[in-house]
Amino acid sequence: MRFQLDKRNPFNINKIPQHLINAFIATKDWSFFKHSGLLWKGIIRSILYNIYYRRKVQGASTITQQLIRLLFFDIKKRCSRKIKEQIYALLVEQQFTKLQILEAYLNHVYFGCSIYRVEAASQRFWKKSV
Repeated sequence: MRFQLDKRNPFNINKIPQHLINAFIATKDWSFFKHSGLLWKGIIRSILYNIYYRRKVQGASTITQQLIRLLFFDIKKRCSRKIKEQIYALLVEQQFTKLQILEAYLNHVYFGCSIYRVEAASQRFWKKSV
């Protein structure tokens, strides 16, 4: 018996058009192919903003960190979760290629309306395969 709304069969990164990959990189993590899982500038900026506003107003996350959160953690904003997320991101970046990480991300990311995965979103919104 299945309770999920869509079949989450993984979609191969080689079947995803380059312009779609470029769009995700541009909007989610413009330096994805250059960093090792963390953006130190973003982390420092986030800490400074949070200190200035005395609450959590900003978080620095790479695509790798977002994937880690999707797979292993809940969405509660805690410092302990963020630290674990950063450590796991460094480990994942050592074990997998950037394309493998991006493929996993696109096969797990949430698009709203109970839709997970880039292929499911494409089918639901445009009735076309990616």
